[in-house]
Formats: sequence, C-alpha cells, structure tokens
Amino acid sequence: MPAREATTGNNDIYIGNIGVAGQSNTIRIGDPAIHHTAFIAGIPAGGLAAILFDYNSGTIVVGVGGAVPFNQAPLIVGTAISKTNDTTFTVNADGVYWVSYTLRTALLSLLGSVRVQVNGVGVGPTASLVIAGVPLSDQVTIPANAGDTLQLVVSGVALTLAAGDNATINIDKIQ
Repeated sequence: MPAREATTGNNDIYIGNIGVAGQSNTIRIGDPAIHHTAFIAGIPAGGLAAILFDYNSGTIVVGVGGAVPFNQAPLIVGTAISKTNDTTFTVNADGVYWVSYTLRTALLSLLGSVRVQVNGVGVGPTASLVIAGVPLSDQVTIPANAGDTLQLVVSGVALTLAAGDNATINIDKIQ
C-alpha cells in the first residue's frame, strides 16, 4: 500500500492506510479492516499507565467505618481511574494498581486506624495510629477489575485529621 494516497489535506501522516481526502493534521497507522494488533515499543502490553492524585484540606473528623474524604479536584492522567465522589474512586480498566496514602492526624486522635478497601473489603495492611498527632502512611499493590471501587476506611476509633492539607492519596495503574 502506498505511504499516502489521499491527495488533499495538510500535515497528515499515513502508514499502511490510504487516508481520508480533505482531512488535516491526522496520523493514521494501519487499516482496521486488515490490521488487528499493534506493537509499539515503549507502550506496555497492559496499556499506558494512569495516575490519580487527590487530597483533603480542612480539619475533619472521620468516624469509625467512615471513608476518608478527599475534597479537592484530583489530578488525573489517563482514563483508568476516576473520582466517583469525595470518598470513592473507581477503577475503569483491569490491571494492577499501587495505592499509597498519608493522613496527617490531629493531637486528638489516638488508636484509630485506616485501611484500603476494594468494593467494601479491606485489602493490604492496616495503618494504626499509636502516637497522637503523627501521620498514618501505607501502601498496597492490588489487582483490580474495571468497575471496582477504592476507599480509605477508618476503624478502631474516629480519626481527627489536622488543619490544612491533611490527607493525600495516589492511585497508580502500574500494569
């Protein structure tokens, strides 16, 4: 197949595709009627990575069994992870995800703990607060399916999060 057959349009690149007349600023690789699989160096077999970062700002008490809120607009790269509401994140693509978090507690908190939950079930380690006023941090790597939901849920006793930016979460699709 010729490298280019369309005769009108500007700034187009066609590889194994006849193109579309009049189309501009487009790259077309392959013909979907002929080519069904593509291998491109640097793109993992599971797809491109995705990340979500979010945080909470303002003093808040999270009761036992409550999910930690993240009240800011998240930074999202890719489409594999989305924010459903202030306490819940949704996985939009099957894969392996790395979840890390830090909660900055107030001096009032003691003996509270937090754990990542997937679809309401705890996964990975539980981070427990044994000294009031210190941060709780942990991480877990989990397989997840499209449609799964993720939350950080408090157990033990209620946690009071410190003033200012007090909770962060990173959810990364790593495979």
